[in-house]
Order: sequence, then structure tokens, then C-alpha cells
Amino acid sequence: MDRVQTTCIIVAVSAAIAAGILTLQQRGWRLRTPWATLAIAAVVLGVSVAGELDHGILNALCRDIGALRAGEWWRAFTPLLVQDGGWPGLAFNVLALVAIGALVESLLPRWVVPVGFVATGLLAELAAYTVMRGQGFAGNSVANLGLAALVLVAALRSSRVPARLAGGVGMLAGAVLLLTWDLHAAGILAGTLLALALWSVHRAEPARAEPARTEPARADPPPPPS
Repeated sequence: MDRVQTTCIIVAVSAAIAAGILTLQQRGWRLRTPWATLAIAAVVLGVSVAGELDHGILNALCRDIGALRAGEWWRAFTPLLVQDGGWPGLAFNVLALVAIGALVESLLPRWVVPVGFVATGLLAELAAYTVMRGQGFAGNSVANLGLAALVLVAALRSSRVPARLAGGVGMLAGAVLLLTWDLHAAGILAGTLLALALWSVHRAEPARAEPARTEPARADPPPPPS
């Protein structure tokens, strides 16, 4: 990975965090405790630390197309749970996951975080095993960028110019990653497609009808005295 690609990854992550904060500010800071994000981050942190302390674990879980073809099917996903960037890469990836995931969890339904992490991560791993080979052997950063794309798309739909600007900067960084054929672009592309699908489903949902208001029954006036 060259300096341009590394810079674009940092810009995309930073833009997603800024865009998410600006979008939340517009919505009145409706923050949720990010339980789903914290659970995923705890798993990634635990497995990654184990892999750093014991490289046998890292070698058993990392991206290896030969081992995958030999029947080690778990390698289609487990590269997302260990790191190829050592301790610095581990710290950056877990902190970025917590920050971006917490924003997704506050902006969108909670279930989007685990679904987005798994779906975008798997699609990025598919790209890594097929059309984008030879770009590292592990790391959850591709799934982080998938979640980041969800935040960037939400910001682009905001009515606030600063949020939309941050969303545009993040997407521009993603476009540069795609043009340079960097694996992280697969995560951003997958996250963008998921965000557009969620938006389409939301727009297609019929508006909920307001419950009919029933007037209280009125008693008939008493007959006039004869």
C-alpha cells in the first residue's frame, strides 16, 4: 500500500466520523449506547490480540487462497478478525470500528451494524481472493470502510452543507482508492450499495396511517316538558 492509498483511507475514516457527528448534530444528538459495535469490537480485539501474541493463530485465520481451496472455509471471513499491520494497525482498526460503528448505530437501526460489518467484509474478502489479490492478508479495515460508507451516504442526504461536504470528501477518497485498485474500495463500494438498498426500502415503505379519532358519544338532549 503506497502513501496515497494510506492517506485516502485515513481521509475516508476521518470524513465519515466528521460527517456522522454533523448529521447527528442536525438530528438533535440522539445518541445510542453502541452495544452491537462494542460486541463486534470486543471480538475483533480479542482475536487480534491473540493473533499478535501467537502467530500460529494469525496464520490459521489469515487470508490464504491455497488453504481456502484446500477446505479451510473459515478463511472467507476470519481475516476480518486478525490484523496484518501489527500493534499499530490493530489499535487504528479497532478504534476506527468503535467510532464509525457507534455513529452508524445512532443514525440507523441497530441491526445495520452487524449486518453491514459482515456483508461488506465478506464482499471485500471475496474481492481480495479474486480480482484484488496480493493486498495484505488480514484486517477489519475493509469492513470499517463499509460501515463508513453508510455514514457518508447518510451525510450526503443531509440538509446541512457541512455534513454533505464531509460526505463528499469521504466518497472522493473512496473513488481514489477505486481508481488505484485498492482493496478498501471494495468495502466502500459494498457499503454504498447497502446504504442505497436501505434507502430504497425505506422510501418504498407505505406511510403509517394515523389512527382514526373517534368523537365521544353525545347523549341525546332530554325531551321538552309537556
